[in-house]
Amino acid sequence: MKEQDDACQRKEEIALELKLTESQSDFIVAVYFKKQFHSSRCWRNVDIARENFTALESEGQQLSAVYKQILIQYLGLGWIDAHHPWSQEGKVFSSNQLLYHLISVMIPLESKLDFPDEPTINLPKKKFKNWGQNPLYSKVSLLQTKKRQTNSR
Repeated sequence: MKEQDDACQRKEEIALELKLTESQSDFIVAVYFKKQFHSSRCWRNVDIARENFTALESEGQQLSAVYKQILIQYLGLGWIDAHHPWSQEGKVFSSNQLLYHLISVMIPLESKLDFPDEPTINLPKKKFKNWGQNPLYSKVSLLQTKKRQTNSR
């Protein structure tokens, strides 16, 4: 019975390690995009968005640029309202359709939503029976403490 419990706990530890690694990677991406929001690369008003968009020569360049602008607010600031799917029913949205979303939905969000001090951290949930004895406890606890401090600001 002890071997089964140990095997079960080890599987949970492996799953937690994978989720923790994924959370750390997501956090790094969010930090990168949040920094982009506060740089000149971010199209923060309609005139700048249109000017930068029309300066690009191809649909591919325009699509890539608008895609990055959406990720800046969606991932960098954690603004769920900024989300827009890249495709629907197998049809990829055009750069013009995504630009329309950026101009009509995302740019106005700046005046409606608060700016987070830190990007959102999605941490795995605790499942272990003897969680305090788990070697990953201190890593997850540290990230959870940082998340609580960020949310209380």
